[in-house]
Amino acid sequence: MAYLPYGESWLSGGADGRVFMQPLERTEAQLILKADRVSHVLPHPRHPSMLLITRATMDDQLILLDLRQPNGESTGLTFGFPQSNNLSQYVTPSFHPEGTLVVCGRHDDGFVNVWDIRYAGLTQGPSQSIGMLDKKVLKSAFMWDSPTMVSVGTSNSMAFFDFQLEKGLAIQ
Repeated sequence: MAYLPYGESWLSGGADGRVFMQPLERTEAQLILKADRVSHVLPHPRHPSMLLITRATMDDQLILLDLRQPNGESTGLTFGFPQSNNLSQYVTPSFHPEGTLVVCGRHDDGFVNVWDIRYAGLTQGPSQSIGMLDKKVLKSAFMWDSPTMVSVGTSNSMAFFDFQLEKGLAIQ
């Protein structure tokens, strides 16, 4: 569940694969996407009409959704990484504060995948995979006031990684 300040709405998704948007001033919710089991719905930090949806699947777990589509049809760009099992509901992706990068830990190993969402080859796999922890990575997120990425895993450990892009450079 997430709050979308633009349009003052709540977003929710669940195991039935449906994602709803519920405006605060209305009683009826609008179905915006039907997908596989939905784990997380995250608003984009810079573009209020963009959402990142996480699905519990073995590949293509992430959907970047644009709510500005004509006729109310929400379409999304699907991307992800191969896993031996469905992605756990406890694994949570995150946006870079500027909104150009998405990070998501893997539960098969201690790696964190990084995608540059400006890159045209987004569906070909992560731009980078960084070994951060010994076991499953549950959450990786960028700190809002610095270029540091923090990862937390099932081994009761935490890792910090300074991640900085040159201005105007996209990860290939």
